[in-house]
Amino acid sequence: MELAVQATQSCQFKDWWWKIQLAKCYIALNLIRDAEQQLRSALKQHHHVETFIRLARVYVRLDQPLSATEICKAGLELFPNDVSILTELARLHEALGDVPTSIKHYRTVVIEDAMNVEGIACIGLQHFYSNQPEMALRYYRRVLAMGVHSGELYNNIGLCCLYSQQLDLTLVCFQRALDLATDSQLKAEVWYNLSHVALVAGDLELALQCLNLCLGVNANHAHGFEPDLPEPKHNLEILSQYS
Repeated sequence: MELAVQATQSCQFKDWWWKIQLAKCYIALNLIRDAEQQLRSALKQHHHVETFIRLARVYVRLDQPLSATEICKAGLELFPNDVSILTELARLHEALGDVPTSIKHYRTVVIEDAMNVEGIACIGLQHFYSNQPEMALRYYRRVLAMGVHSGELYNNIGLCCLYSQQLDLTLVCFQRALDLATDSQLKAEVWYNLSHVALVAGDLELALQCLNLCLGVNANHAHGFEPDLPEPKHNLEILSQYS
C-alpha cells in the first residue's frame, strides 16, 4: 500500500492505474469508502472494464446493489456486450432475485463467449428449476464436454437424468460425484439424492441406507424443515416406519 501511495503522489495523482492498485489495498483493509473514492477518481481519468467491475463490487460490499447495477450499465454503454461486465450484472440481478433478467444477461454472455462455463451452467440451472430437465442436461453436458469435471457438475447431471427418467445414467453420475466430492456437504447432498433414486426404484431399504449415510457424513444436512426435523431426518423417520 505504501508503494501505491508513493507512486500515486509521484505521478501527481494523474495515473489511473495506480489509483486502482490503491483501491485494491483499501478493499483488503476494509476501507470501502476510500476505495470508492479512488475508483471514481480513476474513472474520471480513464475508462477501463476492471474499474467498472471493481466499483460495482465496492457498492455490493456497501450493500448498495442498485448502485452497483447502475455502474455496470454505465460500463456497458462504453463497452457494449463486454462479457466481464455482463457476467457481473447477471450476478447482481440474481442476487436481487430478478432471475429472468439474470438469465437474459447470461444468454448474451454465452452468445458473446460460447465457452463461458458460468453462463452455460446458470442457463442449465434455470431450465432445471423450470421443469425442463432434458434441456438442462444439454447445457450440463456442454460444460462436461468443455473439460470441467467436478462433483457438483456430476451431481447436477445425475439429478437431470433422474427427473428425465434416465435411471441407467443416474447412478453412474452420482457415483462419479461421490468419487470427486471433496467436502462433507456435497457428499451428503449426493447420498440424499441417491435416496430419491432408491425411492423411484421402489427400494425402501436402500433409500433408508442412503439417508443414514447422508446424516452420517453431515448430521446437519437439510434442504428444509418438516415440521421440526431437517428433511433427511424426517424422511428417515418415515422410512423407518415402513422398513
